[in-house]
Amino acid sequence: FLEALETLAEKAGVKLERQRGDTPEAKLKERMLEAHHLAAEYYHYILFSHPLGEKARAYLSSRGVSDKTAKTYMIGYSPNSWDSLIRYLRKKGYDEKLLSHAGLTVPSARGGYDRFRGRLMFALRDHRGRTIGFSGRLLDPEVKEAKYINSPETPIYTKGHMLFGLDVAKPSIQRENTA
Repeated sequence: FLEALETLAEKAGVKLERQRGDTPEAKLKERMLEAHHLAAEYYHYILFSHPLGEKARAYLSSRGVSDKTAKTYMIGYSPNSWDSLIRYLRKKGYDEKLLSHAGLTVPSARGGYDRFRGRLMFALRDHRGRTIGFSGRLLDPEVKEAKYINSPETPIYTKGHMLFGLDVAKPSIQRENTA
């Protein structure tokens, strides 16, 4: 109902005023969405603007993925580091407990580590374009880990409720009235 109301208000040029984050659960979800947004921007920056992303850029090129496509789908690269994302998000004011609960890190006796390391990152976005999780593809064939890992289910991400790329396809689906 709320999304329908927001959509209709936008079409009618009406500004809705609402109270956001009244409940602790709503505030938690909002913080998780913010952390995921920043993580997606971080991974995307590493892929396109940092020397650490060179190997991933070469991989995408070898697979015929254009820069335009990678930018449209917010593809990124997670450095092969135990805590680069943690350090980045700590500087932005996010604590490790929230990052773990959001599925971005894995808790450990030493405080936690980045869930995704040395992987090409695919931002999983809901139909509204908000990053709610990630899928990561390992690039080093010598590493003996799962080739793909995904975000665990969290308060903002349920695998069965998500269709990759729907946010990108949505305008075309609406225009053509078919999917």
